[in-house]
Amino acid sequence: MHPIVDRLADELGSQVKVVYRHFPLPNHPQAGPAAEAAEAAGEQGKFWPMVNALYANQKELGPALYVRLARELGLNVAAFSASMEGHTNLARIQADLAEARKQGIPGTPTFVLNGQRLPGVPGSYETLERVVRAALGAAR
Repeated sequence: MHPIVDRLADELGSQVKVVYRHFPLPNHPQAGPAAEAAEAAGEQGKFWPMVNALYANQKELGPALYVRLARELGLNVAAFSASMEGHTNLARIQADLAEARKQGIPGTPTFVLNGQRLPGVPGSYETLERVVRAALGAAR
């Protein structure tokens, strides 16, 4: 769903705000470290570029990729690595997960629009666009 959400956000511009919450799946050993990499990049203003790069390279997730992407994004690699090694953002990620569980969110992806969880997962750009545009119309 990541490219679908990106496309829709690009097309709708300031009409929508995409908020990303971490939900590292326990059966995915690199989900937590990837979330930490995104947050470590965010410390240097590169959260979204790192998220995009992580999704583009999902099959390579691991420490070597995180450092490579940090270099490619022009990050201070020493600061990035220190954040990763010190698990500086782990509490934030765990808080996202705890809040999702508290709200009964079963997994990823889950979409919440204007405070309401969308039933199911919109499987296509067209479906998500239709739902978001309807919500925008109702909000006017």
